[in-house]
Amino acid sequence: MDSGAEVARILVTVKTYPNPSDAYGETVCVAGVRLDGGPRWIRLYPTLYRHVGYGQRFKKYEIIEVPVVPHGSKDPRPESHRPLQEGLTVIRKVDTKTDWRERKDLLGNLVGAVTTCELIRVNRETKYNKPAPSLGLVKMLDPEVSVLPGDPWSESQLAKAVRAASPTLFNPEGFKQLEPAPYRVRFRYRCAFEKCAGHEPALLDWEAGEAGRKWRREYGPGEALDKLREKYEKLLAPDKDSHLYIGNLHQHRTSFSALGVWYPPKVPCESDLYESDLYESDLFSF
Repeated sequence: MDSGAEVARILVTVKTYPNPSDAYGETVCVAGVRLDGGPRWIRLYPTLYRHVGYGQRFKKYEIIEVPVVPHGSKDPRPESHRPLQEGLTVIRKVDTKTDWRERKDLLGNLVGAVTTCELIRVNRETKYNKPAPSLGLVKMLDPEVSVLPGDPWSESQLAKAVRAASPTLFNPEGFKQLEPAPYRVRFRYRCAFEKCAGHEPALLDWEAGEAGRKWRREYGPGEALDKLREKYEKLLAPDKDSHLYIGNLHQHRTSFSALGVWYPPKVPCESDLYESDLYESDLFSF
């Protein structure tokens, strides 16, 4: 193990759609909550998926243990670490039973702790080579979603995707060439900052890209687009306590993208439960 590495215990909350890479073939940006030493955000990059063994792969909301090394001066964002995937272990899945109780407990006070406006302001006021928070889970007010056809790979991205799929000594059959996400999902919302004028980030979540690819094959382009929009409209519905995982770019610190949606059911407040109990007792008082 790298001399500067330490083993981190992480609840994975975010996995972005894969991108072609010169150095690694394909890379995925992963973010989650570090559980050792109290809940705090961590970013794992670069993370490989198809180019590693099945034992080194993992899903969202699984707890993993993996040696990590801070990026340091190469990426001063405090959450950014390089994972040593050869040492990765998947511990278990955290489910959504009892209204996401365990997930809520593990994230603790990170849920809604900051606003998008606050993260942008702090990064704008921080020198580029100095650390500033780059991940958050923000409350969305009046959220809306739009879905449009996606963009093809650029010439550079296509060349990287072709190289990444090529046969190698250890994989003589090669890989199926990576496709771009067929649809672009974008949110519009206000954060909880009083003077927020609104935000419109694009969603980079792997789940959205894979759902779009699957539904396009099964239903055709038009119906797949509608189904994807309906999927996210349900996650933003009034009965959900919708928050957005967001993260910025290394080279563009004030630009925050949407990384995934947190959507547990809203739990009625104590007064609502009390009023409901009174009403039900009245029905049976005869």
